[in-house]
Amino acid sequence: YKLVFRIILAVGMVIVGALHFTHSGGFEKIVPDYLPHHLALVYTSGFLEVLAGVGLLIPNLSRFAAWLLVVLFITVFP
Repeated sequence: YKLVFRIILAVGMVIVGALHFTHSGGFEKIVPDYLPHHLALVYTSGFLEVLAGVGLLIPNLSRFAAWLLVVLFITVFP
């Protein structure tokens, strides 16, 4: 089951990360006003999500990718 959940998370992260580039306006709206360069932050987080999603599927990188997602989620959600 661990592999199945890893694949589901990886696919989800790649899809949501790609949406940062195709529908950036919606993501820009949720960036707090006190942060500068909203579009750059949206693109950066989308890139990191895609990168981590792909990394989850590569055995030598999956642990690093998982920690990248942990850090990304902590920084994005507050």
